[in-house]
Amino acid sequence: MKLSCSKDWVRAVSKMLTGHKGQHKGPQFTSTDELSTFECVSVPDVPVSAYLRHIMARLENPDTWMAVPVLIKRLKDAGVPLTPYTAHRVLLGAVIVCDKCCTDLPYSNKVYAKIGLTTLADVNLVERLVLRLTDFKVHVTAAEANEMCGKLLPAVEKPSSVPTGGLVLPPLDPCAGRGRIGSR
Repeated sequence: MKLSCSKDWVRAVSKMLTGHKGQHKGPQFTSTDELSTFECVSVPDVPVSAYLRHIMARLENPDTWMAVPVLIKRLKDAGVPLTPYTAHRVLLGAVIVCDKCCTDLPYSNKVYAKIGLTTLADVNLVERLVLRLTDFKVHVTAAEANEMCGKLLPAVEKPSSVPTGGLVLPPLDPCAGRGRIGSR
């Protein structure tokens, strides 16, 4: 089955990560809280949707993108609040773990740090925390991915142009293979 692409997918995942505007007054954790690893001191200047597209342009595996929302939901169920303060690091952690699970030859964490515009130390911390919070249950079935896409897309303001029942993927950058950072 050929997978469909949708801008709605990016919008839905961004909305999933940031919650509803205005409900988050500021950082929620103390510096000693394990979950503070995900939290930024202030909301990053880069919108989550732009950060998501930036990462997508550098990672080519569509299975990764189908698994990411499922893993984000598992993190939310484990107690990670999805707010504008945590969105970027939760996204990056989910992407790294999903890409490593869905790719035969994943990048090194040093390369994921360059892709995620952060440090190697941050990548290592976020990856370990994602694995610990999900109890290393990071495998995502096609049924789970389809179910999550079905739940996400109706949450977007505009209806999706993708027929119901099909898998929905974000638009992949046709130039993603050019100018890649690092090597596998």
